[in-house]
Amino acid sequence: INKYFIQSISIDKLLDKDISFPKESKMGLTGLINSRNNCYMNSVIQCLSNCFQFTKYFLSNLFLDDINTENKISNGKISKCYKKLLKNLWKKDYESTNSDIFRDIFINEDDKRFKGFEQYDASEFLIFLLDKLHIDLNRVNNNEYFKLREKLENETESQASLRWWKNYLKQNDSIIIDLFYGQLKSCVTCPNCNYDSINFNSFLSLELSINQNKNYHLINIEFIYYYKESPTINFN
Repeated sequence: INKYFIQSISIDKLLDKDISFPKESKMGLTGLINSRNNCYMNSVIQCLSNCFQFTKYFLSNLFLDDINTENKISNGKISKCYKKLLKNLWKKDYESTNSDIFRDIFINEDDKRFKGFEQYDASEFLIFLLDKLHIDLNRVNNNEYFKLREKLENETESQASLRWWKNYLKQNDSIIIDLFYGQLKSCVTCPNCNYDSINFNSFLSLELSINQNKNYHLINIEFIYYYKESPTINFN
């Protein structure tokens, strides 16, 4: 995907953005207190905190320009509280800080998941949190439904992929999409006529099951960087 499809905030702008830190700052080395079985949440927050482009976006207050005022779910509360938590992690001199206030904010906005003091799945919480932040910071207020057709005969795969991505951005455009989303090519072949149905779906995470049998197959993953000039990497 060409980098000019990042709209309001560009990756280059985040890389070039300078953030001033107090001399006494712990610079992201602040710990999070595990209380009430919230270690699953703290581990996710620490991982996201060290995605420095994402952290720059909040600490530099660039996120304020992207808050979706039409969002009636939290109206920016979650993203603003997340910024305060990052400030405690990066700009203060604490040895550790508490994430309970942040937890209480997003729990108040959701009446089903992550209530109570049980241990939850960290990957499930990561998807939940990024989805809530995306809703907060989505630059698009268009709820129009777009029906996407599979790859056309006169299209190359690159053209079809780009068409699907453009249509996705018509409804979803946030820093979450810019940094964490990808696109998955799906190909289904008809066993009778050998016709290939090719689709390109956006994704936030990919789950790979671990085969418990000793006889396993290698999985080939082709990773394509966001920038055109970057190479393609194959993982086996």
